[in-house]
Amino acid sequence: MRIDEIINRLTTLRIDHEVILNDRLDTDIDFVPASLKRLIRNGLYFIQSLENFHAELPADSVIITNEMAAGTSHIIRVNNPQLTHYKLLQTYNSMATKGIHPTAIISDDALLGNNVSIGPFCVIGKCKIGDDVCLKNHVVIEDNVTIGAGTFIDSNSVIGAGGLAWIWDDDGSRIMQPQLGGVIIEKDCLLATDVTVVRGSLSENTWIGEGTVIAHGTKIGHGSQIGANVHMANNVSLAGNAVIGASSFLGSACVISSNISLPPNTIVGASAMVNKNFEDEFLTLAGVPAIVIRKNNFNDKPKGVPKPFKHKTL
Repeated sequence: MRIDEIINRLTTLRIDHEVILNDRLDTDIDFVPASLKRLIRNGLYFIQSLENFHAELPADSVIITNEMAAGTSHIIRVNNPQLTHYKLLQTYNSMATKGIHPTAIISDDALLGNNVSIGPFCVIGKCKIGDDVCLKNHVVIEDNVTIGAGTFIDSNSVIGAGGLAWIWDDDGSRIMQPQLGGVIIEKDCLLATDVTVVRGSLSENTWIGEGTVIAHGTKIGHGSQIGANVHMANNVSLAGNAVIGASSFLGSACVISSNISLPPNTIVGASAMVNKNFEDEFLTLAGVPAIVIRKNNFNDKPKGVPKPFKHKTL
């Protein structure tokens, strides 16, 4: 992205900004997204606070920051550098597969919306897939699944898998309960690789709310109800009928036991095991079994977790 394109995009996004151009840089340079952990020439960086930044500024690049700075790069001053950087980079999203790959197996009863992308070796059952959904390689969508518009599902994920519910009979034989329900994934969700979502038992659906993101290796049990804008880190395990409130954050490898309910805006620490219900919002839980380690978690920026969002009261 050239510097003029960056400036135009900031204007389109209605982000207040002040630009200090470096005349020695060619106006036709294509700046690319970059991380301060690995500096490259002609990168597009953000520095959240120059006050806390003690390294040498990247050279010959674009730096989005909250203060004035001197150096050999273009400087763009904004109020929230990280948020601005993220919004700019949304257009760099190259995850989408284009069209339907000829190796995909698609049921004649599948209902596909407009501009649906289905990658190699996907298997699509009798389901409903909304507009602008993207499925990468080897994704399996079983019968009785609904996927909302704009959702992205990465490779090797299975939506609508059968669960395991059973009891012993009088002779000690295992009697299985059929898994007859479905899965509903609302719009604009993102599911990473190797995610499994088990369908509901009998008449229930497993439900994933709008805007939820689920990282690699996570497993969702039958009948679980997940609110909007939840974030699940890698290898999270939800047992059957767990309920996760909106805007919660579940840390890596945490376990939520069956029929447990968490209120909105809960943070669960990595490797924690939650085996009882909690009622108050904005709690941070950690440990085995999990206990409350912080209330009103919106007051501080947790390590490795975005700061919980709390609407300002008027």
